Amino acid sequence: MGPSATSQGPHHQDHRLLPLQTGLPVNPLRPQIDRPPLVLQPNHRAGLRAALQELCLQDRCQTYGYRRIWALLRRRGWQVERKTVHRIMRELGLSRPKLWHRPSRPKRVERMQPTAADQAWQIDMTSLQLADLTPLFLVVVTDCFTREVVGWTLDRRCRASEWTSAVRMGLESRGGQTRGHLPGLILRSDNGAQPCSKRFVEYLGSVGIQGQYTGYNAPDDNAFVERVIRTIKEEEIWLNSYATWAEAHAAVEAYVRFYNEQRVHSALGYRTPKEFAAEMKSLKAAQNCLALRAHYARYVPHKPTPTLIQQESPSTSPGTRRPERVCTAIDLRPPPPQSSEPPHVRQWIGRAIMETCQNSLPKRQTFGHAINPSRPKADGNRLLATQ
Repeated sequence: MGPSATSQGPHHQDHRLLPLQTGLPVNPLRPQIDRPPLVLQPNHRAGLRAALQELCLQDRCQTYGYRRIWALLRRRGWQVERKTVHRIMRELGLSRPKLWHRPSRPKRVERMQPTAADQAWQIDMTSLQLADLTPLFLVVVTDCFTREVVGWTLDRRCRASEWTSAVRMGLESRGGQTRGHLPGLILRSDNGAQPCSKRFVEYLGSVGIQGQYTGYNAPDDNAFVERVIRTIKEEEIWLNSYATWAEAHAAVEAYVRFYNEQRVHSALGYRTPKEFAAEMKSLKAAQNCLALRAHYARYVPHKPTPTLIQQESPSTSPGTRRPERVCTAIDLRPPPPQSSEPPHVRQWIGRAIMETCQNSLPKRQTFGHAINPSRPKADGNRLLATQ
């Protein structure tokens, strides 16, 4: 060996001379292989434990792992191996598990099961491309009870304003967008950037809609609108190619009109969403009328009581002391017909039935005569006239 190796010991041989002596290739890891193992003395081990424990209990270091603690010990002048720090931290119970923070939203939410229209809506977005590969974004709002597309937008951008425009269209189709117009309405969406934005959440609060989000990795929580979007793609978008935005917008508008008014739906008993909504509206009006009749029936006696009639028999002779016979008979004649509601209540119920039926009929039919309060009721006032 050379003089340098003799003066520094066998473990400090110059690694650059070994390939020349042995004929082996140069290995950059040779200095680590030739380095002698580090042996900790008992006093050195006790001091290391104390320093490590003091470092791990600091406020800013309580979440650190053994690698970062080892680096801090090295910066403080401790010559210690990383695995030694890991072992000592495990012995002292200072090892920390990896922290994972997740918001407190459930994995899944329950399926929407509305019992009437305008109780539960769902909203979602999809994308399509024009012939020149320009992307367009379609936002759809659907009613989970009637399966009707109540609102939609098609634009080149997918901001929160496009989502609010789709919800605004749905509210306008229901007769207005003031606060409390549709009480109890729930709008479910996914956890995207647009429905979680401040602008969209504030708009829902301004119109009185309760927002609701789906769970993690659970697209079937939004299954109603997902199925509608798939139908639009299968029957319209994927079958055609659009050159401009105007052409695509006109095609989607025509299909949405067809979907609501002409396309039969299997979940609705093979009826269109408009037909199903009209039938449910008429049924609700009839139920309301029955409830009103039951409410006002308590103001009329349930069963007329029999009337007592006293009849006197003629006396035998005038001036005699014999008392006259008095017999009691029951009048079993049927009472005159009575209505279960006051006149103003009957008039209000008739007007409500006429208005409800007129709104539920197709556009080609309307009522030929309106109810006149001063005019006596007749069956001819309820005849239908076809335009």
